[in-house]
Amino acid sequence: RVDVGALVSPGGVLASRGAEGRSAPQGDRAQGRQGDPCERDMTECIFCQIIADPERQTPGVNGTVATWVDAIAIEPLGPVIDGHLLVIPRAHVADWTADPLVTATTMARASELAQAMRIFPANLITSAGREATQSVFHLHLHIVPRAAGDGLALPWYSGRPLAVEQAA
Repeated sequence: RVDVGALVSPGGVLASRGAEGRSAPQGDRAQGRQGDPCERDMTECIFCQIIADPERQTPGVNGTVATWVDAIAIEPLGPVIDGHLLVIPRAHVADWTADPLVTATTMARASELAQAMRIFPANLITSAGREATQSVFHLHLHIVPRAAGDGLALPWYSGRPLAVEQAA
């Protein structure tokens, strides 16, 4: 588990964003998309429910790994590998294209967490849209620890050696 007090730096990303760590929504995509249940009622968003749950605000309790004023890190229900984590902004935005400041702040939190927990090598994955495999329409970043031969394949990489590796 991580002592998040050591991760929050005065004058950093939070200082420029105010106490809530939120920026103004950027159009209709900031709150949701057509077909997104959060478009009608944010109480239907599983991530909004987790963020609002007082029992999920303490690292080490109920799958919560770290908390900040602007984000939360949790263990997913179906991790693809041991150590798989989600970093979720407290502000509800549909995906990484909806609000650049919320996205940047969430990325900074993922970086801080990976550094503090020494998660390397790793993939940092997020999606925008159902066609891109997004299933929850609330921005979230997957931190997926990697190891040689772990058997995880990304959609655009088949596991075959890259041309550079073949030439060597």
